[in-house]
Amino acid sequence: MLVQGKRNFKKEGEWFMGIFYNNYQRLLIENKIELAKLPESDWNVLGRMMEYMSSFRLSRFELEVLKKDLIGMAEEAQLERSTLSDKIGMPEKEFCDRLIESAGKRSIMERMFPFVRNIILVMFLFYTLDWLFEGRPDNFGITSWVFLAAGVIPVMGLVSPGLEGRSVYLKKWKRHLVGVFCLVLLIALQASVNVASYFGAQDMFLITGKGTGIFAVLLILLLVGFFGNNYFWDRCSRKYRWK
Repeated sequence: MLVQGKRNFKKEGEWFMGIFYNNYQRLLIENKIELAKLPESDWNVLGRMMEYMSSFRLSRFELEVLKKDLIGMAEEAQLERSTLSDKIGMPEKEFCDRLIESAGKRSIMERMFPFVRNIILVMFLFYTLDWLFEGRPDNFGITSWVFLAAGVIPVMGLVSPGLEGRSVYLKKWKRHLVGVFCLVLLIALQASVNVASYFGAQDMFLITGKGTGIFAVLLILLLVGFFGNNYFWDRCSRKYRWK
Protein backbone atom coordinates (compact mmCIF):
# COMPACT_ATOMS: atom_id res chain seq x y z
CA MET A 1 0.00 0.00 0.00
CA LEU A 2 2.86 2.36 0.88
CA VAL A 3 4.62 1.69 -2.44
CA GLN A 4 1.39 2.17 -4.37
CA GLY A 5 0.77 5.41 -2.48
CA LYS A 6 4.24 6.68 -3.40
CA ARG A 7 3.63 5.83 -7.06
CA ASN A 8 0.31 7.67 -7.07
CA PHE A 9 1.92 10.68 -5.37
CA LYS A 10 4.73 10.70 -7.94
CA LYS A 11 2.25 10.55 -10.83
CA GLU A 12 0.19 13.37 -9.33
CA GLY A 13 3.34 15.42 -8.81
CA GLU A 14 4.46 14.89 -12.41
CA TRP A 15 1.00 15.88 -13.65
CA PHE A 16 1.03 19.04 -11.49
CA MET A 17 4.52 20.04 -12.64
CA GLY A 18 3.57 19.27 -16.24
CA ILE A 19 0.93 22.00 -16.12
CA PHE A 20 3.63 24.64 -15.55
CA TYR A 21 6.65 23.02 -17.21
CA ASN A 22 6.20 20.42 -19.93
CA ASN A 23 8.36 17.53 -21.13
CA TYR A 24 9.03 19.20 -24.47
CA GLN A 25 10.72 22.08 -22.64
CA ARG A 26 12.70 19.61 -20.54
CA LEU A 27 13.96 17.84 -23.65
CA LEU A 28 14.88 21.16 -25.29
CA ILE A 29 16.96 22.18 -22.28
CA GLU A 30 18.63 18.77 -22.01
CA ASN A 31 19.62 18.91 -25.69
CA LYS A 32 21.05 22.42 -25.32
CA ILE A 33 23.16 21.33 -22.36
CA GLU A 34 24.52 18.27 -24.18
CA LEU A 35 25.04 20.21 -27.41
CA ALA A 36 27.25 22.72 -25.59
CA LYS A 37 29.68 19.90 -24.75
CA LEU A 38 30.33 19.09 -28.42
CA PRO A 39 32.99 20.68 -30.64
CA GLU A 40 31.96 23.63 -32.80
CA SER A 41 32.27 21.62 -36.02
CA ASP A 42 29.50 19.29 -34.79
CA TRP A 43 27.32 22.30 -33.88
CA ASN A 44 27.36 23.39 -37.52
CA VAL A 45 26.49 19.92 -38.80
CA LEU A 46 23.67 19.46 -36.29
CA GLY A 47 22.40 22.99 -36.95
CA ARG A 48 22.07 22.38 -40.67
CA MET A 49 20.43 18.99 -40.20
CA MET A 50 17.87 20.20 -37.66
CA GLU A 51 17.03 23.34 -39.64
CA TYR A 52 16.43 21.21 -42.73
CA MET A 53 14.35 18.53 -40.97
CA SER A 54 12.30 21.11 -39.05
CA SER A 55 11.02 22.53 -42.37
CA PHE A 56 9.07 19.30 -42.89
CA ARG A 57 5.84 18.48 -41.07
CA LEU A 58 7.47 16.23 -38.50
CA SER A 59 6.35 16.02 -34.91
CA ARG A 60 8.25 18.68 -32.98
CA PHE A 61 8.77 16.33 -30.08
CA GLU A 62 10.14 13.67 -32.40
CA LEU A 63 12.49 16.26 -33.91
CA GLU A 64 13.98 16.84 -30.46
CA VAL A 65 14.23 13.07 -29.92
CA LEU A 66 16.10 12.82 -33.23
CA LYS A 67 18.33 15.68 -32.12
CA LYS A 68 19.07 13.84 -28.88
CA ASP A 69 20.02 10.72 -30.87
CA LEU A 70 22.27 12.76 -33.16
CA ILE A 71 23.97 14.36 -30.15
CA GLY A 72 24.54 10.84 -28.84
CA MET A 73 26.15 9.90 -32.16
CA ALA A 74 28.37 12.98 -31.98
CA GLU A 75 29.44 12.05 -28.44
CA GLU A 76 30.34 8.53 -29.61
CA ALA A 77 32.32 10.00 -32.51
CA GLN A 78 34.18 12.24 -30.09
CA LEU A 79 35.22 9.21 -28.00
CA GLU A 80 36.40 7.51 -31.20
CA ARG A 81 38.41 10.65 -32.12
CA SER A 82 36.17 11.13 -35.14
CA THR A 83 33.47 13.59 -36.24
CA LEU A 84 29.72 13.42 -36.57
CA SER A 85 30.01 13.65 -40.37
CA ASP A 86 32.27 10.58 -40.39
CA LYS A 87 29.90 8.78 -38.03
CA ILE A 88 26.95 9.39 -40.37
CA GLY A 89 28.87 7.93 -43.27
CA MET A 90 26.81 9.57 -46.05
CA PRO A 91 25.81 13.06 -47.25
CA GLU A 92 23.90 15.00 -44.59
CA LYS A 93 20.85 15.61 -46.76
CA GLU A 94 20.55 11.95 -47.70
CA PHE A 95 20.80 10.95 -44.05
CA CYS A 96 18.17 13.54 -43.08
CA ASP A 97 15.82 12.37 -45.84
CA ARG A 98 16.01 8.83 -44.49
CA LEU A 99 15.18 10.04 -40.99
CA ILE A 100 12.28 12.11 -42.35
CA GLU A 101 10.79 9.10 -44.16
CA SER A 102 10.65 7.05 -40.94
CA ALA A 103 9.70 9.87 -38.57
CA GLY A 104 6.19 10.55 -37.31
CA LYS A 105 4.32 13.35 -39.03
CA ARG A 106 2.92 16.36 -37.20
CA SER A 107 -0.73 15.82 -36.31
CA ILE A 108 -3.46 18.36 -37.07
CA MET A 109 -3.65 19.19 -33.36
CA GLU A 110 0.11 19.74 -33.17
CA ARG A 111 -0.07 22.09 -36.14
CA MET A 112 -3.14 24.01 -35.03
CA PHE A 113 -2.65 24.26 -31.26
CA PRO A 114 0.54 26.41 -31.23
CA PHE A 115 -0.81 28.55 -34.08
CA VAL A 116 -4.08 29.31 -32.28
CA ARG A 117 -2.17 29.91 -29.02
CA ASN A 118 0.08 32.45 -30.78
CA ILE A 119 -2.94 34.22 -32.28
CA ILE A 120 -4.45 34.59 -28.80
CA LEU A 121 -1.10 35.80 -27.41
CA VAL A 122 -0.69 38.49 -30.08
CA MET A 123 -4.31 39.56 -29.75
CA PHE A 124 -3.99 39.83 -25.96
CA LEU A 125 -0.76 41.88 -26.17
CA PHE A 126 -2.01 44.29 -28.85
CA TYR A 127 -5.43 44.74 -27.24
CA THR A 128 -3.93 45.32 -23.78
CA LEU A 129 -1.43 47.90 -25.06
CA ASP A 130 -4.16 49.67 -27.03
CA TRP A 131 -6.57 49.63 -24.08
CA LEU A 132 -3.95 50.92 -21.61
CA PHE A 133 -2.75 53.60 -24.05
CA GLU A 134 -6.33 54.89 -24.36
CA GLY A 135 -6.59 55.14 -20.56
CA ARG A 136 -8.54 51.90 -19.89
CA PRO A 137 -11.96 53.18 -21.04
CA ASP A 138 -15.06 51.39 -19.74
CA ASN A 139 -16.36 50.77 -23.26
CA PHE A 140 -13.75 49.48 -25.66
CA GLY A 141 -13.22 46.76 -28.25
CA ILE A 142 -10.95 44.70 -30.46
CA THR A 143 -10.20 46.51 -33.70
CA SER A 144 -9.86 44.98 -37.15
CA TRP A 145 -6.16 46.00 -37.02
CA VAL A 146 -5.62 43.80 -33.95
CA PHE A 147 -7.30 40.87 -35.71
CA LEU A 148 -5.12 41.40 -38.78
CA ALA A 149 -1.92 41.61 -36.74
CA ALA A 150 -2.93 38.50 -34.77
CA GLY A 151 -3.22 36.59 -38.05
CA VAL A 152 -0.21 38.01 -39.89
CA ILE A 153 2.46 37.74 -37.17
CA PRO A 154 2.01 33.97 -36.51
CA VAL A 155 2.00 33.34 -40.27
CA MET A 156 5.29 35.25 -40.56
CA GLY A 157 6.71 32.97 -37.88
CA LEU A 158 5.72 29.86 -39.85
CA VAL A 159 6.43 30.65 -43.50
CA SER A 160 9.89 32.22 -43.35
CA PRO A 161 11.67 29.54 -41.22
CA GLY A 162 10.09 26.78 -43.33
CA LEU A 163 11.34 28.20 -46.62
CA GLU A 164 14.80 28.89 -45.22
CA GLY A 165 14.98 25.36 -43.79
CA ARG A 166 14.26 23.76 -47.17
CA SER A 167 17.06 25.79 -48.74
CA VAL A 168 19.82 24.64 -46.35
CA TYR A 169 21.36 22.17 -48.81
CA LEU A 170 20.75 24.21 -51.97
CA LYS A 171 23.50 26.02 -53.82
CA LYS A 172 24.63 29.28 -52.28
CA TRP A 173 22.96 31.53 -54.88
CA LYS A 174 19.68 29.67 -54.48
CA ARG A 175 19.83 30.10 -50.70
CA HIS A 176 20.33 33.85 -51.18
CA LEU A 177 17.35 33.91 -53.56
CA VAL A 178 15.15 32.21 -50.94
CA GLY A 179 16.39 34.67 -48.33
CA VAL A 180 15.44 37.62 -50.54
CA PHE A 181 12.00 36.11 -51.19
CA CYS A 182 11.42 35.65 -47.44
CA LEU A 183 12.47 39.25 -46.81
CA VAL A 184 10.09 40.56 -49.49
CA LEU A 185 7.29 38.41 -48.07
CA LEU A 186 7.85 39.74 -44.55
CA ILE A 187 7.90 43.32 -45.82
CA ALA A 188 4.66 42.73 -47.77
CA LEU A 189 2.91 41.26 -44.74
CA GLN A 190 4.11 44.10 -42.52
CA ALA A 191 3.01 46.62 -45.14
CA SER A 192 -0.48 45.11 -45.20
CA VAL A 193 -0.78 45.72 -41.46
CA ASN A 194 0.50 49.31 -41.84
CA VAL A 195 -1.84 50.05 -44.76
CA ALA A 196 -4.82 48.69 -42.82
CA SER A 197 -3.84 50.90 -39.90
CA TYR A 198 -3.53 53.96 -42.19
CA PHE A 199 -7.03 53.45 -43.60
CA GLY A 200 -8.62 53.35 -40.17
CA ALA A 201 -8.53 49.68 -39.25
CA GLN A 202 -6.94 50.68 -35.95
CA ASP A 203 -10.10 52.58 -35.02
CA MET A 204 -12.67 50.13 -36.40
CA PHE A 205 -14.08 47.90 -33.63
CA LEU A 206 -15.13 44.40 -34.69
CA ILE A 207 -15.89 43.36 -31.12
CA THR A 208 -17.09 45.88 -28.55
CA GLY A 209 -17.94 45.64 -24.88
CA LYS A 210 -16.69 46.44 -21.42
CA GLY A 211 -12.95 47.03 -21.58
CA THR A 212 -12.13 45.06 -18.42
CA GLY A 213 -14.41 42.24 -19.52
CA ILE A 214 -12.66 41.82 -22.89
CA PHE A 215 -9.29 41.97 -21.12
CA ALA A 216 -10.38 39.26 -18.66
CA VAL A 217 -11.70 36.98 -21.43
CA LEU A 218 -8.48 37.29 -23.44
CA LEU A 219 -6.40 36.68 -20.30
CA ILE A 220 -8.41 33.53 -19.50
CA LEU A 221 -7.99 32.29 -23.08
CA LEU A 222 -4.25 32.98 -22.82
CA LEU A 223 -3.96 31.00 -19.57
CA VAL A 224 -6.00 28.13 -21.02
CA GLY A 225 -3.67 28.12 -24.01
CA PHE A 226 -0.58 28.12 -21.77
CA PHE A 227 -1.70 25.31 -19.47
CA GLY A 228 -3.30 23.40 -22.34
CA ASN A 229 -0.05 23.64 -24.30
CA ASN A 230 1.90 22.03 -21.45
CA TYR A 231 -0.67 19.27 -21.04
CA PHE A 232 -0.67 18.66 -24.80
CA TRP A 233 3.13 18.24 -24.99
CA ASP A 234 3.17 15.93 -22.00
CA ARG A 235 0.59 13.75 -23.74
CA CYS A 236 2.77 13.71 -26.87
CA SER A 237 5.86 12.73 -24.87
CA ARG A 238 4.25 9.44 -23.81
CA LYS A 239 4.76 8.08 -27.34
CA TYR A 240 8.54 8.36 -27.17
CA ARG A 241 11.46 7.04 -25.17
CA TRP A 242 13.20 10.33 -24.51
CA LYS A 243 14.38 10.15 -20.89
